[in-house]
Amino acid sequence: MFHRFTHIAVAAAILLAAVLRFSAVPAAATTVSALYPAAPAYALGPVISTGACTVPDSPAKMTREFPVDWLEIQAAQGILEGEAIVMINLDNNGTLTGARLQDSSGNPALDDAALVLIRNSSYAPEVQHCNRVARDYYVKVIFQ
Repeated sequence: MFHRFTHIAVAAAILLAAVLRFSAVPAAATTVSALYPAAPAYALGPVISTGACTVPDSPAKMTREFPVDWLEIQAAQGILEGEAIVMINLDNNGTLTGARLQDSSGNPALDDAALVLIRNSSYAPEVQHCNRVARDYYVKVIFQ
């Protein structure tokens, strides 16, 4: 589904997320999700700062992850693990304005659980030069 360049960009973004530790880890450690931009940062136009702020730049992040009962799905269907990628749209307030399955796990129950997790979680927007930015992101949801 992805082009070769996209695979490299996605792998680099996942590695960067791991290094910078802006992935969200749930309490039960049954799912792991990370936000990484759908477009490179340089694709965005310049942002002009309108005043001083305490944190001029910060990545978007999941502030509250909705708990998904992965163990119940696992017991009901005998699924050991899976991975889905969901594309989300965040406005400049961090409000989720859209979510769609980008890459299926291969199992409809896991895909539905990934969408439930994404749609019921809370987010903080990306901040560039003290301005909140609306942007699309990929969220990789890993069931293990």
